Amino acid sequence: MQELRLCWTGDLEKLKLFVSKNVDFVGVWTSPGNDKKKYSDGYSSISWRKSKKVLEIEGRDRNLITAKLCTMLCNDFDPVQSSKSDNYCEFPSTSNEMLVELEGVKLDVTITEKDIRDNKHSIKNVEDCLDKVVGKLNIINQQFDVFRAEFQLLKNQHTIQYSPKAVEYSNLFFQYYY
Repeated sequence: MQELRLCWTGDLEKLKLFVSKNVDFVGVWTSPGNDKKKYSDGYSSISWRKSKKVLEIEGRDRNLITAKLCTMLCNDFDPVQSSKSDNYCEFPSTSNEMLVELEGVKLDVTITEKDIRDNKHSIKNVEDCLDKVVGKLNIINQQFDVFRAEFQLLKNQHTIQYSPKAVEYSNLFFQYYY
């Protein structure tokens, strides 16, 4: 299952302002490469690429920062009250952008459902094979029990048939020396 992904559609200056006002750690902005920008305090970081528009939150306080941003965006943001100039979290300008995003989510769900069906089928095949193996093992155990019983029977017959002669011979042997 994929994790929650936060997107920032504004520019870097607005992101810096937003982070400085709303994130409770003091860090430094760096440019590790390409269009990636990173705000870090050495323990946690918020990375952003202009081309992808995704905020990547990593490190020790990752869950805390993500929860704070989500809570703030879900509870404190009122798009009716905010003007476009102070809105750091821009919404898609057209419904087509949202439809494209929704179609992407639908595709992800469809692929995941197919994977689940495939895995169920594979698990069923493994269970069927195990059932066959257990069945064959039970047959072998039954055959072994029959073999053991026959062997015991033959052993007992042999002991009964040859024991008296052995005793008889030993008595003769005994009598012969005495």
